[in-house]
Amino acid sequence: MNDTLETSETKTATTSVTLSDGRVVTLKRGKGRDLLEANRRSGQDGSRFRFELLALLASTDTGSLGFDDLMDMNLPDVALLLATFRNADFSSPGKGAPDAASEPE
Repeated sequence: MNDTLETSETKTATTSVTLSDGRVVTLKRGKGRDLLEANRRSGQDGSRFRFELLALLASTDTGSLGFDDLMDMNLPDVALLLATFRNADFSSPGKGAPDAASEPE
């Protein structure tokens, strides 16, 4: 297992993170519907909201990343994902994560 956690930003506005197990997680630009869905999924649990939103916006090189995947992930990987998510610049298409509209559904 690789103990080094890496992040990278490409010129295509993709924010990706390499986890300790070698999986690459990519964050997409979210939309209002993602906020609404994360709020719905988290119910009255405010501490769960950030994880639900992260799960909605994140995918791996092997498929989607779900809430349960985040809960079962090693703490350093979760901390890296949360920090990357918190620091992503979602304000312009040229920075941060890619536009969700450009992602296939």
